[in-house]
Amino acid sequence: VLLAAGEPGHRLSYPSARIMLHQPSWELSEGPMREADIRAEVDEAGRQRRAWARLIAKYTKHGARKARTPEELDTLMQTDTFFSAEEAMDMGLIDGVVGRVKGGGHATPAVSGVAHLR
Repeated sequence: VLLAAGEPGHRLSYPSARIMLHQPSWELSEGPMREADIRAEVDEAGRQRRAWARLIAKYTKHGARKARTPEELDTLMQTDTFFSAEEAMDMGLIDGVVGRVKGGGHATPAVSGVAHLR
């Protein structure tokens, strides 16, 4: 959620990075638990996952080549899902991929996907 909610145009990644949509996680209490407590924990994780999916859909819908609905994101977030930098850019999670281009004997930063940062 933090990456997707970043300042548009400044959400960048290196080409070799892997970006993960993380499933909500929690720690169950130590010791014996009643069935009702376990169900409450599972229900809360589902509520949290759906809320995160709505937020990510909101933050990624502009500029995404393949924008995802909250329902699609909810499905993706039922397990940890990993994306390449290009896949994350297609989804709108990031705005560009940072690389290094040699020019004039010096390495200068270059960004694909974000023209105004070049």
